[in-house]
Amino acid sequence: MKDYSLLLTTYYPDIKFNIRGDRSNYNNINFIFGNVSEAELNIKYIDYLKQLKIEELSLQTRELIESGFISNCLGVSYFYDGKIEDQINIAGAVSIAEAQGSFVFPTKDPVTKDNKTYRHHTYAQLQQLAVDGGSFKLTLLSKFNILKQYIINLDSNNTTEEYINSITLDFQVS
Repeated sequence: MKDYSLLLTTYYPDIKFNIRGDRSNYNNINFIFGNVSEAELNIKYIDYLKQLKIEELSLQTRELIESGFISNCLGVSYFYDGKIEDQINIAGAVSIAEAQGSFVFPTKDPVTKDNKTYRHHTYAQLQQLAVDGGSFKLTLLSKFNILKQYIINLDSNNTTEEYINSITLDFQVS
């Protein structure tokens, strides 16, 4: 919900005002020193919503990346964890397998995403695992970056709160 008090204190700290009653009603603002038009505050509000939406989508993208991915590097599908630590462990496993020829690495059931089992992976299989994990991550980051740029480029004069709220990671940019 639009809060003119928040917008004024955030974007116009030198403006002195008070608000009586509903903070989402411009007519309730009593400007003491300085003035900002309702139209200008509405643009700031849309800019604020755009930033919040970008932050929300960024968090969702990170959560999806860290939720893990499916790889067929062993010839059948297994689920692999995707937290930052797990991503680093994949890189480390590739390095160790390069020197030793193989490495035992954890997999999970691809449907339930549990029942962790340590399975033998060859160097080539771990390389493929790293490629699969990287591709999964890059696909999500690319989608996020396209949406981020789309949101940044929205005309704040002609964009509504409802439209910004309708944007999700599944949103199709045309």
